[in-house]
Amino acid sequence: MEKLVGMLCILVGCGGMMISWQEKKRRQQIFMGECIRLFARWKFALSKEHMRLYDFLEEYDGRSPEMEQLLLQLKEQLKKNCYPSGNQVWQELLREKRALLPLGDEAYRILLDAGDAFFGSSSEDCLRCIKACGERMEEALAEEKKDMEQKWKVYMPVGMLGGMILIILLI
Repeated sequence: MEKLVGMLCILVGCGGMMISWQEKKRRQQIFMGECIRLFARWKFALSKEHMRLYDFLEEYDGRSPEMEQLLLQLKEQLKKNCYPSGNQVWQELLREKRALLPLGDEAYRILLDAGDAFFGSSSEDCLRCIKACGERMEEALAEEKKDMEQKWKVYMPVGMLGGMILIILLI
């Protein structure tokens, strides 16, 4: 009976690791989608409504808690006016929150570059940067989805096979 319980625990552990990995990747994809949504909304607000960034941040309703927290802190830092430029505030804030943001390296670099989209010298520069960052983030998201599918096809059978081998070794 104990062996059966042990085998079950090993299999559940292997399955749990797979599900945990998949959940982490899914959170990354959701956050990347939220970044794309932020870029699109800012592009519309800037080009059609000629909205100031602070007003946009007040109005923006993020769907991910990480994005909500990031934008809330950005508003607070902008209100304090303690940095020489808004782009510097953005970059410093992202470096501070790097460990908490569910982003891969490429998506993080794109988000860092997006500071120019928010704090460019002119509306045209901001719009150009928004477009470039949005396209790059969409490409990174597509690559992330493709990569996750490929890895899932390998990780799932290998994880379960590893669990079975571990069970056989322990019997």
